Amino acid sequence: MGSGAFLVASCRYLASQLIEAWSAEGNVDAKLLLARPPVESGLALDVAADPLVIKARRAIIEHCLYGVDINPMAVEMAKLSLWIVSMDRSRPEQNRGNIIENVTMKQPFGNVCTAIAVANATAEVRNNVVDRYQIGYGGWDLRESFFHDNTAINTEYGFNIDSLVNNGVRIERNKIIHPRKFGFVVGGEGTFANFKFLDNIVQIDRSGVVGFMLRGDVTGAFIRGNKLLAENSSGARATAFRNYGASRHAGPNHDNSYQSNQIPSGMSLVFQSPSQKSQNCFFDNRDERGNPHKDLPDNHNGPCVAIDSRKPASP
Repeated sequence: MGSGAFLVASCRYLASQLIEAWSAEGNVDAKLLLARPPVESGLALDVAADPLVIKARRAIIEHCLYGVDINPMAVEMAKLSLWIVSMDRSRPEQNRGNIIENVTMKQPFGNVCTAIAVANATAEVRNNVVDRYQIGYGGWDLRESFFHDNTAINTEYGFNIDSLVNNGVRIERNKIIHPRKFGFVVGGEGTFANFKFLDNIVQIDRSGVVGFMLRGDVTGAFIRGNKLLAENSSGARATAFRNYGASRHAGPNHDNSYQSNQIPSGMSLVFQSPSQKSQNCFFDNRDERGNPHKDLPDNHNGPCVAIDSRKPASP
């Protein structure tokens, strides 16, 4: 059974056949769905699928799919994969007020895996440790969720939130140690509004790493008090912040505030079209010696965001 790839593909195919059967029986919703252009890939294939597709997939999962594996973790991964492709986004009240805490995950399974993910939910994720997974923490369709005091070690991505509608996510006092590719990744195609990145630490030991990558459509973010630390000469040549559009559908990152961050002087800062550096606020960003950062000079008379306006941190 592995991680469930065969079961997921079977679920998609059988659900499409079920919808065709419903259409043949005169189901109006099925007829309308089949009249649309087919979806081959992207968000609309799974996590943003039509409600009728979700209904069909749930029926197939409940009545038609079976699997066995000698590895209990493989069974859990397959269950998670099937849950993702059959998730009903129309009822977020089913996934509110969750707490994920004090979890240690050190044995990655499979090549593509997020250790701790929150989807279509609100949650507080705190005091967890993830080691050597592809992605430490992430999710999509998040509202007012709080990730704090977590650690990711030797992951490709420390955090990754890159699809659907996300608003008010708070990411605070997390530590990303030796990421292989990225510390924090947010944005892409969707809504990524009013994020707060506060007092996080990214320890970098290789030149190809990006500390913070904003992939498009990131707006109103408050990026304050974060420390990017170069642990050797190679890490000192990494990229601190990269702003760009991940696809032709991704809009610019704009109206974001970079305030009181510590960035080594040798690390690069990248703003690529459609994102423009001038569309953001910069104040009191400094290098490792405490000097004003030469590539992020203040462009605002006073703090971008008043400190006393921040929501107090949870104990």
